[in-house]
Amino acid sequence: MLSSLKQTNASASAEPIYVRTHIPMHDLTIANFRTKFFSSAVSTWKETADVAVAMSCARQVWFGLKDKFTDFPGRENTRSGIDFYEGAPAYKYLLRLVMGLESKYVREDSIKGQVFNCWNTYETRDEDGKKKLEKIMQDIKADSRFINAAVLDGYKHYKHEISARDLSGQQKGERILIVGCESRHGKLSNFTDGIARVTGNGRNTRVSEIIITHPDRSTLDKLYDEMQGLKGAGILACDVTRVPFGKLCQGIEKAKHVYVDMPMGSNQEAEEFIQLAWQTRLRTDNNLVMLRGAPEEKGFSTPFWENAELDNYISPEMIRADMSARVEHNKCLLDMADKAIDFCVGMRSRGQNPSLSKVKNFLAEVSENPITASELPAPKSAVA
Repeated sequence: MLSSLKQTNASASAEPIYVRTHIPMHDLTIANFRTKFFSSAVSTWKETADVAVAMSCARQVWFGLKDKFTDFPGRENTRSGIDFYEGAPAYKYLLRLVMGLESKYVREDSIKGQVFNCWNTYETRDEDGKKKLEKIMQDIKADSRFINAAVLDGYKHYKHEISARDLSGQQKGERILIVGCESRHGKLSNFTDGIARVTGNGRNTRVSEIIITHPDRSTLDKLYDEMQGLKGAGILACDVTRVPFGKLCQGIEKAKHVYVDMPMGSNQEAEEFIQLAWQTRLRTDNNLVMLRGAPEEKGFSTPFWENAELDNYISPEMIRADMSARVEHNKCLLDMADKAIDFCVGMRSRGQNPSLSKVKNFLAEVSENPITASELPAPKSAVA
């Protein structure tokens, strides 16, 4: 049995009350390695240890039942680079881990797959222990689902290219044009590479085609080859084509969104051509996104772009403003998520079962201005 239930009676006529006499969470132990280097004693211990090991490029997390860690070598050494958690703190850490809240890039979801893949391949002869861990992992999965639905599905990733994409109102299946840029190493620049990645392989924002162009033909060929490399590696799941810069007008007519990765003031002739092509286009439902301002102006727009009367235009300043808004928005959501996590951990530690409605009701009580995913405004588009 995962947990036994003991019946008590407050009075002869009262309904029976059931209290869990054993809660698997309290048997959980986690060792979080903040170092990639193990002592020989730890390496030896790991070879025969009956614990699950989740690994990523940045961390190792070992988890199992408390009695499996009693002989861990040097556990009392506070300088070992290993943090230990037991019981409710261990459950809380594991919950935060699978939700991407302990990651360098908050809310990344690869760690969740790593943890559950590790669990699915974990083998032990301790059947009773396996059942306890099974209950814990089921609870972790359920609680993360409740908290995501109540709060964190509204989290907005903080990245320049993502803000640019969301401001454009880009939708799945659309076609985009990128006026690309080459890095000093002859590769795609960070913004050209970034906008391609966040538009060419998203579940809800994946475009059907990326058209790449550049004022210099030889550079265009290099950028095109780099894009094809991303497609060949499975990073882009869309078609990649190129158009000569002299035929920019044709590309603009085809594309719903035009992203320009060109430092303002770096090529006046090309910038004038871009503005002319935009102002004389026939299509009126697409938008133009300038990813970069002038380096000498700390990334802000030059007068040439600031004073241009361009319709459906998204400036570097608009992207910056969106990123700043995301910081405040996410700060609020993460604060609410912390409260929701503590609420779920508290219920589990008492042998009670959280639910989505319970989490939502709790947040409504403790938050003055609760924000849920269903109440979040849609991204503002430059096209009405």
